[in-house]
Amino acid sequence: MEATRQKRERWSIVWPEPRVGTRVALAVLYFTLAVSMIFVDHGLAVRIVGAVEFCCLGARALVPWGQSRAWARRHPVLDGTFAFPAMFVALRLLTHLSTGVCALLAIPIGMVLVAFAVLRSRRAASS
Repeated sequence: MEATRQKRERWSIVWPEPRVGTRVALAVLYFTLAVSMIFVDHGLAVRIVGAVEFCCLGARALVPWGQSRAWARRHPVLDGTFAFPAMFVALRLLTHLSTGVCALLAIPIGMVLVAFAVLRSRRAASS
């Protein structure tokens, strides 16, 4: 139990809360990516999903780090669901697969990532 707490304290030293300027710069980057998704030539679904995904990530970057981490711990499934649209957009932009195939492949990959998020939150809750 004590080792886990020490490990968590070391982790917070390695990853301190980012400064406001860093969070704003990250949010600007995400919002720029959201706008650039409008001009992607991979279909309307990819444009909409990518723009919404990057807007949500940009808004989340503006939330203070501690509140964002606390929310992710309280809602691991909702936090993990960000993986579904991210995987869909990544598969569509990085491969030559059709939109439907990318959507079907994103579902099991996203489910695995959600399962990892739930396991991570359970380990954190038990320690």
